[in-house]
Amino acid sequence: MKDRQLVAALAEVLDPELGMNIVDFGLVYRADRTPDGIVVEIGVPSTCPAARRLGEQARLALGRHFPNVRDIAVDVRTDKPWSPDRLTENGRRTFFWGLQADEARLADDTVLAPSPFDQSH
Repeated sequence: MKDRQLVAALAEVLDPELGMNIVDFGLVYRADRTPDGIVVEIGVPSTCPAARRLGEQARLALGRHFPNVRDIAVDVRTDKPWSPDRLTENGRRTFFWGLQADEARLADDTVLAPSPFDQSH
């Protein structure tokens, strides 16, 4: 996503479970301006109870930032795979620093980030 204004608008939308914005959390798969307006694609797990709300909040945020754009299309998809690789750098810091363990680790014990609560680093 290269359009900083679109990214800034979408960053106002927070995932209700984590409190992280949907851009840093890696849920925004597409955000483009087109001749007809703005097109956004958000990917969430099929079990996400907030899917519809995230789409509505994204439309509202874009509408506030772009009041003269008539067509704002936000497609919330449940068929997009998500992994920690989708987190932005800021998202990685926020997500992994929020863990209550000494270190964030993958199942194979790969250390992802030292805990800010561990004073030995």
